[in-house]
Amino acid sequence: MCYCPHCYLVNETGCCRVCGKDGLPEITGRDFCYLTTQSAPWAQMLKEVLDANAVACMLRPVHGAWLVAYFGSSMEQTEFFVPYEKLALAQSLADELFAAEPADETEE
Repeated sequence: MCYCPHCYLVNETGCCRVCGKDGLPEITGRDFCYLTTQSAPWAQMLKEVLDANAVACMLRPVHGAWLVAYFGSSMEQTEFFVPYEKLALAQSLADELFAAEPADETEE
């Protein structure tokens, strides 16, 4: 597996599927990888779930503070990045948190 340090993505080949950069290095467990982009309040919920499961994460706002100040918190979005060694766990936690409906509930 290769890692694009520009896009923070895991790639199967030595070429990034997003930016096209060639000659990507092998990924290490400590490389931070893109997980998801979430809006407020979902971003705070995901952060709390990752913290509770000992998954370190790096957060990056998508929009500048001026846009959020002008349009309000509804425009606030946050990108999440986690170490590659925890990416599968983090993806599982995010999928569970944002599932359309809880697994133990059934439709009537």
